[in-house]
Amino acid sequence: MTLFPKEITLRVYMRKHDGEDKYAELDHTKAGFMSGDIIITTTEQEYHELTGMLLFENISGVTVKEPAETYSLEKAVSALVFFTKLPHSVSIKRSSETVRMMVTM
Repeated sequence: MTLFPKEITLRVYMRKHDGEDKYAELDHTKAGFMSGDIIITTTEQEYHELTGMLLFENISGVTVKEPAETYSLEKAVSALVFFTKLPHSVSIKRSSETVRMMVTM
């Protein structure tokens, strides 16, 4: 028996070398979260389930964002942003050390 029986599908945005934008989908149990990663949720239930799962599995350094219309994020270049549903738009500004993102859901 597992404490979190429902699988939550997460999406990761990436830009391929040929300039094509792509989203990869994966199950939250296979995501392999690392410190600095950010999870953007779209419902209160997803927010509480993911926050509880991270606490229960003792995964620290991962930020779970509460549902909102827009997000302004600043993250390390190595960190990933996971989405529980595809965003309407994503604007990215990169520097040598950080990435700033504006996300509209």
